[in-house]
Amino acid sequence: MPGIFDAIIIEDVPKEKRPTRPKKYASKTGASAPKRVGKLLQAQQRVEFLIDSLGSQRELAELLNVSRGQPSKWLKGAESPSADTGAFLVDLDHVIARASLVWGGEVSKRWLVGSEPFLGGARPIDVLRQYGSRDVIDALDAVTAGSYS
Repeated sequence: MPGIFDAIIIEDVPKEKRPTRPKKYASKTGASAPKRVGKLLQAQQRVEFLIDSLGSQRELAELLNVSRGQPSKWLKGAESPSADTGAFLVDLDHVIARASLVWGGEVSKRWLVGSEPFLGGARPIDVLRQYGSRDVIDALDAVTAGSYS
């Protein structure tokens, strides 16, 4: 019996027990509905978490450098983020989730946009945007370990 966090791969389910594809998800490009729906759900869940953590859709939009209405479109499932924005959403989600375990939402948000000595004085959000989450997570780990230099 799979646990709540175990993935169920559709190919492992006998064909007669697989869900049928609803007509509303029929794609003109031939893309499969479950893949499209899965991506939309992932984006919606990440956007919802980030809005809750950051305080507003406006703040999320500013961090992502997208229009203020874009997070709302993702939440409604009307659009999906671009590949670059989607990758940044995943990295931002990871960093905010880790920082929130230590400080909570408001302090995490201030840390993200403040100067960080473990990043040479750069803002974590800028390093995240430029290089991805690895250096930012390393800095976060160093801060939480209390090893200030």
